[in-house]
Amino acid sequence: MKAKTDISFVILTWNSESYIQKCMDSLISALGRTDLTYHIYITDNGSMDKTPDILNALKNKMPETVTLFMLDRNMGTTYSRNLGLKKSRQQIYLYYGFRCRGFFRNH
Repeated sequence: MKAKTDISFVILTWNSESYIQKCMDSLISALGRTDLTYHIYITDNGSMDKTPDILNALKNKMPETVTLFMLDRNMGTTYSRNLGLKKSRQQIYLYYGFRCRGFFRNH
């Protein structure tokens, strides 16, 4: 039986190779400083750059924590976001658009 997850993250990407790695590293680092259990749902909207390679490497590194939805083309934010929301069963969700540039800081 899987442990209860405290929070879900739904992240959208599209041609995000220049910052998605930093965004994910920052998120995972910040979560590592908490006692929260979490799951990350990422939908890629048909990126034509190296975003899919970056996401697949993350999935391979954290297979129990990351779920990927790799779309063939850009389906827009509503469809993409809802893929993650439909799979998640947590009561707390955080949604990030593909430009999650705020990153997480150690306060």
